[in-house]
Amino acid sequence: MKLGVVRGAELPDPKHLLEGSGKVHRYVALKTRADLKRPGLKPLLKAALAAWKRRAKSGY
Repeated sequence: MKLGVVRGAELPDPKHLLEGSGKVHRYVALKTRADLKRPGLKPLLKAALAAWKRRAKSGY
């Protein structure tokens, strides 16, 4: 399963979880339930949500 991250290319990814070669979007590959507990996944998703909220607030 792949968890898509909108505009993931713009996010910090110090644990190198994001995959894909697109210029804008990236994804995190999830093969087992244990992958949901990978270090760095929660902060990455929080950053994605915060970025989305900033864009929504600015009308973009």
